[in-house]
Formats: sequence, structure tokens, C-alpha cells
Amino acid sequence: MGWSRRLFFFSILLPVHALGQTDPQFTGPFHVVAKPFLSVKSVVSHTHVAPNMRVSVWGCLVAIPVSTEGQDNAKVTINLPKDSDATWEKVTEDEGLRRTIASVHIPVHSETDSHQVHLQATFSAILNKRTLVAGPPETTVKELSQRVREAYLAKNSLYDFDNPDVVAWMAADSLTRAKAENDMQFAYRAFKSLTRRVKSEQRSGIDSAAQVCNRGVAAGGGLGVLFGSVLRTNGIPARTLWGKTIRPTASGKDRPTAIEVRSEFYAKGIGWVPVNLAKSCGQEDPSPWFGNDDGTLLLLHYEPFLYKGEYFALQTFQCGYGEQVGSWKDLSLVETQLDTVEVIGDK
Repeated sequence: MGWSRRLFFFSILLPVHALGQTDPQFTGPFHVVAKPFLSVKSVVSHTHVAPNMRVSVWGCLVAIPVSTEGQDNAKVTINLPKDSDATWEKVTEDEGLRRTIASVHIPVHSETDSHQVHLQATFSAILNKRTLVAGPPETTVKELSQRVREAYLAKNSLYDFDNPDVVAWMAADSLTRAKAENDMQFAYRAFKSLTRRVKSEQRSGIDSAAQVCNRGVAAGGGLGVLFGSVLRTNGIPARTLWGKTIRPTASGKDRPTAIEVRSEFYAKGIGWVPVNLAKSCGQEDPSPWFGNDDGTLLLLHYEPFLYKGEYFALQTFQCGYGEQVGSWKDLSLVETQLDTVEVIGDK
């Protein structure tokens, strides 16, 4: 066997970025390897105080996590107040992905409880590290259903890729897919363009693709929406991942809730490929965050939810949707998470 063939068989066992390729060409087959990394139980406590509001029934929305490529055995337990007549039920979106959300109803029986609510839920999952490696997958990758594929190619007020500002932003760096480019090649080119041209920031709210193009800076959600818009308009399904950051070093310590947004795109023959735009923007070499997932995101849901024409995320609990009189002036929200983490895979 000649050295060239030996080198080929050696290389397919290594992650893309272990090959010393700053800009992988993605001409051969690739696949994503997922390995269990963390066993997590996260107790999230939410206190919502509205001194100028009087509520007769508190209503709170809580995400129901799903098992997927990045995590297994995902569950949530709603810890209802003791000795109360509080209840919760699963509700489904009216359109789009038709995801399931937990809707909690807490009747009020005292003056104090009429302007404050405390709710706790326990999330658990096995978080997987994922690595993009060269070589064909061991099993055939399942194609997306038509409904799912259409959902992650769709245009809406966030993924407004026909907006003139988005069209101009893409044209400025020739972000139109060439006939010879496969999914991986174009996605990586779009990734490099975005990480070079847009800055990352920490900020609440969800920007549309056009807003990110105009501002030149965005939080993880806006970065993912712009990246997804570029891919979607070029025929590649893409989505954002909304969840909580898990830190093994903080196990057993109560701390303010830590939220994060990451991204994925679906490449033909490979499946969902992870991308971390918030960490890669502005980096001289952003490639380590393309195709790799460090296994520290407890995923709560894909894509923002749409309610009464507005998009919102459920990385934290959303309370206050019950019967109410007054104003939300001087509202205070405190949410903490107490994580119990066991490292079950290689660091």
C-alpha cells in the first residue's frame, strides 16, 4: 500500500480540524459523530414580581425539550406549588412546526400571590458532543420529511431573505450558491463570510436578518437567523437552537440562568451539522466552531415561537398570561438554575 492511500485511511478517522485544514474543501464524504458527554439535571427557579398588577390566575409557559442529535432522554418535570390547585397541560402551536409547550395555570388565593408567582421546573438530558469527521457515515442518513424540510426553508418576518437589505448584504460577498457547490461547501463559505463581517454581542430580543445586516452586530439568535436566511434562500435547511448553557465546573451551585443560541444546517448525506456563531464571530480562525458541538447546550427548543404575530423564546419561563388588571410597571424577574452535572464522556 502506498503512502497516499495510508494517509487517506488515517485521515478519515480524524476530525476535520485535526487535519490541519484551516479551510476544509469538503469534496469527499463527511459525517457527524455524536458521543455522550454530560448527564445533566437542571433545576430552574423563576420568581416573577409585579407590584402594580393584580392577577386572579397566573399563566406560565415552559419549554418541553426534545431528544435529538445533540441530546438524549430529554425531559421536564413541572414542580407545582405544594398544596395548591395549580395544573399544567400540553398545548400545541397552531401552525408551523406545531411544537408542544407546557402551559401552567396557578389560581390565586391571597393578596400577596396576586402580584407574584414562583415556579420551578426540572430539566434533564444526556448531552452529546458532536464532531464533523471525514469519511462516509456507518449508516444511511435519514432524509427530512417534506413538512420539516419546508419548515426550515421557509421565509417569514425573521428569515426575511427577500428583503433588499439582505439581498444586498449577500451580493456584497457573492453569497449565491454556485452549481458546483455542495451543501457543505456553500455553508462553510457563508459561515466564513458572516463571522468576518458581523460582530457578536450579548443582548435580549430577536433580530431579523435585515436588522442584523443593517446593524452589523447581533446576539446568537440574530446571527443564527442571518446565517439561516443565507442558507435557506440557497436551498439548504437551517435552524436555530435555543437553550441553557451547562458548565460542569458549576455543578451543585445555584447561579443566574445562562441562556445561549446556536445553529444547525442540514447537509445532504450528512444530516444536521452544528455551528456556533456567537463564539466564532470575529475570530481569526473560526473553523473550530463549524461542525463541532462541545456538548454543553441543554436544548429547550428549535426556532422562536410565534404568538399573536410576535416571536419569542422560551429559554426562560414566560409568566403573566392569566387574567390580570393593572400595569407591569416595576416588574422584576429572577431566574436561577441549579445544575447537577456528571461527566460521562471524554473531555
